[in-house]
Amino acid sequence: MAYLLFLMLFTYVVLVKMEPVPSVQEWLVITYIFTNAIEKVREVFMSEPGKLTQKVKVWLNEYWNVTDSIAIILFVVGFALRWADPPLQTAGRIIYCLDIIFWYTRLLDFFAVNQQAGPYITMIGKMTSNMFGIVIIMAIVLLAFGVARKAILSPSEPPSWTLARDIVFQPYWMMFGEVYAGEIDACEENPDCPPGSFITPFLQAVYLFIQYIIMVNLLIAFFK
Repeated sequence: MAYLLFLMLFTYVVLVKMEPVPSVQEWLVITYIFTNAIEKVREVFMSEPGKLTQKVKVWLNEYWNVTDSIAIILFVVGFALRWADPPLQTAGRIIYCLDIIFWYTRLLDFFAVNQQAGPYITMIGKMTSNMFGIVIIMAIVLLAFGVARKAILSPSEPPSWTLARDIVFQPYWMMFGEVYAGEIDACEENPDCPPGSFITPFLQAVYLFIQYIIMVNLLIAFFK
């Protein structure tokens, strides 16, 4: 119940406007997380191995200890940035917003002991670890299509990090049914389209056949 109250307070903190000085609700969240960090340090020192490095290694073998460490470190970074000038303060608030994901995910550990929900949580964890090989194959197919498509449609792009985003962005959403048909039609009707742009619809057809028809269904069959 105390953890649920903490989540409610943290949710309130990230949803409302961040003031220059922390509110009472934020101070309660800060107190909870920093005392939780002290408890985690105590757990490390109370573990069985004699050497500190071995204590840390044993403690990190537990999955939830790893997520707790990431959540606490993210919060400390966000807490430090929230005292800075507005641009950095905004970055601190964004880190708060990302950090709350880990604290909500921590609820799964509480439900793991539930008679109904526990087995499903265990199954999800095992399936997530076992699907790694299939996901790697899907990533290779995605990159092969994404690079070829981007290179054909944008032959005059200057060097930038947005190229990496554009390679992955649209091919990823195509797996969920978004085929960007408007772009295909516009390119077929526009004489100013880059040379060879007529090839991309055929590449997309092959990509969707392999990625959506074969790989996604293979992943679903693997879960069954």
